[in-house]
Amino acid sequence: MKKSLLVILVLIPVQSFGWSRHNRITEIAIDSMIEVRAQKVLVTDFSDVEKNAAYILQDLKALRDAKYQDLDAFDPKLTFNENIKINKNYKFQANATSPNTNFQDMIGMQVSAADVLIKYADEPDWTMDQLLFGADQYPQIYKAQYAYMGGADSNDPIPTQAFRHMFWESWSLPHLFETFKIPVSRSPAGQAPDRAGLFLALSRRAKELHLDYWSLRFLANSLHYLEDVSQPYHSTQTATKYFMFMGAFDPKSEGPFVKLATYSSVVQHVLTYYHFAFEDYMALLIEKYYADPNSTPEAKVLVTALGVQSKDDSQIVDPNQDLYARVLAMSSMAVAEASKAGRASLKFFPQIPEKFISFDGTAANKFMDANFWSAVFKTGEGDSEGKKEYYEVVKDMYIPLGAEIRTVVKSSLNYELL
Repeated sequence: MKKSLLVILVLIPVQSFGWSRHNRITEIAIDSMIEVRAQKVLVTDFSDVEKNAAYILQDLKALRDAKYQDLDAFDPKLTFNENIKINKNYKFQANATSPNTNFQDMIGMQVSAADVLIKYADEPDWTMDQLLFGADQYPQIYKAQYAYMGGADSNDPIPTQAFRHMFWESWSLPHLFETFKIPVSRSPAGQAPDRAGLFLALSRRAKELHLDYWSLRFLANSLHYLEDVSQPYHSTQTATKYFMFMGAFDPKSEGPFVKLATYSSVVQHVLTYYHFAFEDYMALLIEKYYADPNSTPEAKVLVTALGVQSKDDSQIVDPNQDLYARVLAMSSMAVAEASKAGRASLKFFPQIPEKFISFDGTAANKFMDANFWSAVFKTGEGDSEGKKEYYEVVKDMYIPLGAEIRTVVKSSLNYELL
């Protein structure tokens, strides 16, 4: 059965994964905070949190009443994971294995507060938010809108976490002109603000019990969701409408009148490639800069953007907002940059080399090999229009993001409420 382009747009799922290296973003943002690096905390076992679950989770009912999603009042019959609706099999543990750092935080060690924040800013990507819709997990939390945010296939773990790590604003007229968002309803979609606020609440309660290590762990988790929505591909369904036109009219597409499933897959493949390229280049660029600053002088402007600016952080972001509002504000900034991010991606990164329908995630990973990145880095050393636009987008997001991270950390360590 043939479908018109207008109709088939509405079933394009988005796979969304945030910035590739939350640990490095957090490290750069708090690098100037000497007091955080100097503060030492004792690493303790998670059983200390579990024994005090009633106290640490006492805010769940208030958060639910404040319209936080997927939360109910604390239930002593449920496990810690079940109360906060994360994967039942996820294990909070000291000295967890990280793919991005070798920092050791074994029980009984005194470690830097900064090192804890840096390492565990990545933690929400370590399966806690994956496979949540299965019959043995929380099938009741599934909403139809999540199909557009990555899908609900319980056998496909990564997309199932997307709804927790994204936030799409309510539909508005600008979406028609710049990006694209399905007007399924006038309600927003995604839970990044809810999760950020939840983990900050856990952090505060753990702090009150002098469980300082776990307070920092939960604070790091909350920063993850704030950082996620600063990625333009995380705050819009399609960064630029041109991605959708490519799926119908580009010579590598399947044509404008195709089966719904075919068109959906085509556009998803295009989005996934440019999404991965956009964030992976930044991660690789910063890692290369840290290994040898002289090898990538162009990265300095972006590293500097995450750090302290000539203006005080309070002049860049609102120091009086709560964290939920901060995530909303960061998401709005990302939406404003999304169309430019999409256009920059098209100009800056190599074109997809084959028919879009066959260019799935596996093919994209194979294409993005050493030769691919060598070509991208060479382009990055030049002065192309795509490079300028890409750097402008990242810089425009990194400046407020760095200020937000420092504001949240400073306030939390000073016992001030956000």
